[in-house]
Amino acid sequence: MASIELLDLNEPITSALCVVVAGTDETDLVAMGSGVIFTDGLALTARHVIDEIFERFEGCRPSDARGGLSFGVQVCCHFSDRSWAKWHVEEFVISSSIDIAALVLRPSEETPSAPWPPAPAFSPLYPAESWPLVAYGFPESRHRLLSDGSAKFHLSPSRADGIVHEIYHEKRDSSMAPFPCIRTDAPFPPGISGGPVCDRHGRVIGLVCSGMPPAEGETEHVSYVSTLWPAFGLVLRKTPVTGLPQQEQSLLEFAQVSRANVHHLDHLVVQMDDGKQVIRLRPPT
Repeated sequence: MASIELLDLNEPITSALCVVVAGTDETDLVAMGSGVIFTDGLALTARHVIDEIFERFEGCRPSDARGGLSFGVQVCCHFSDRSWAKWHVEEFVISSSIDIAALVLRPSEETPSAPWPPAPAFSPLYPAESWPLVAYGFPESRHRLLSDGSAKFHLSPSRADGIVHEIYHEKRDSSMAPFPCIRTDAPFPPGISGGPVCDRHGRVIGLVCSGMPPAEGETEHVSYVSTLWPAFGLVLRKTPVTGLPQQEQSLLEFAQVSRANVHHLDHLVVQMDDGKQVIRLRPPT
């Protein structure tokens, strides 16, 4: 049966697992979702996590925001020695057509010399039906202010286990999940959105999208994973680590020249669609 439990802090993915935090100052910081470090200076989370941040603090969608933002966003990681570090988000890289966002990061003033966590392996390929999946995230993140004015987070990294029940190569539907995704019985509680989902080989193949508890009289959760491969079409306009403007490049182009540990990039192809470059996944042979 699918379950969620505290994550062993010695599991390799723990250091790359992150929580996405937003607020106008230290007194109102809120843990909005989970994510994973893709490589130095770059993290992935769910796009709907970013949508919820903008709605909460700006009252609009990211595409409707104008001028300077009234809030800041940080990514925090909890290491195996129970220390923690955080980085500032310099750019939100999103697309309305998928539920994955890339976050360009730079070191924060609070932990300026924190080492970048070692990232896990990633893969754009689908798992097979009936394969086990493991999702990771922070479903119970809490924040409090200390007497000296600093902030402290109580992070409870957790894992949720399940199996692949159905694969939607194009989309599940036209409104709730109009993008490639996977249905699983792993329980996805609030706070775990955007967390990495790994296949049986330990590779990140998607991010937590949504989850529903069992229907009355049933025991199986109904949860969805956004598959990773469409995210390689996201376009970066700032340089990871420094946050400085750069010539536009897709996440695929960045992955090909960076230290990112991505398997099976040769299964992705660039095609033209209505005069625009789009990323496609080669059909299985």
